[in-house]
Amino acid sequence: MGIARIAKSHYAGIPKASSGKEWKLSDSLREKITGCLYGE
Repeated sequence: MGIARIAKSHYAGIPKASSGKEWKLSDSLREKITGCLYGE
């Protein structure tokens, strides 16, 4: 669905040299996305 596409584009936009804080935020976002995908 569209969520997977959004997740891919989101991670494509994250620099590989991002700070730990940004990675923590992306982890929490990934958990929310995963929850949406598997919650249905």
